[in-house]
Amino acid sequence: MRMNCLWADGQADVLVSGLALNFFPDTAAAMAEMRRVVKPGGTITMYVWDYAGDMQFLRA
Repeated sequence: MRMNCLWADGQADVLVSGLALNFFPDTAAAMAEMRRVVKPGGTITMYVWDYAGDMQFLRA
């Protein structure tokens, strides 16, 4: 599932996703789209709600 971000490939130096990743129906597709729009060597930063520890799938 492609998330269809309107940005071109490699257009951003930095991408910040705040309190959003929890709400995408396909988190892998959302993260792939983030990687697509950030330049090689760029930075992707995300922060999410933890919902009292039940979001374990987001932890490495």
